[in-house]
Amino acid sequence: MREIKFRGRTYENEWVYGSFIDAGSKKFIWNRYPIEVDPKSVGQFLCSKDMRDREIYEGDIVKIHHPDGELIGIVKFGDGEFYIDCPPQDHLFSNCILSFSTTDTRDVEVIGNIYEHKHLLEVRR
Repeated sequence: MREIKFRGRTYENEWVYGSFIDAGSKKFIWNRYPIEVDPKSVGQFLCSKDMRDREIYEGDIVKIHHPDGELIGIVKFGDGEFYIDCPPQDHLFSNCILSFSTTDTRDVEVIGNIYEHKHLLEVRR
């Protein structure tokens, strides 16, 4: 059975994991009790792990290891599936979208997330 769980960042800057509760203007992660989180930080678990056995969540910044080079992207959800959105970069795979249905997670490494590590998305030259 597929594990459906979420993570969110509290207003004290701590990550919490569990079930998501949308209570209108407030958002919570339930893990033994409801914990209020920043709504912008909530991301769903993909039910996949990266090459280092770390869980992959929506909002993670990942590095894709490919024989022709490395690619940095953001894990997103849309049109019913999770995908990696790769901002413009100066190499072969610049500005692309990769579906997790066609990407081997053994080639994916979580290197941060968009809430704490935005500098990882700067264009590399």
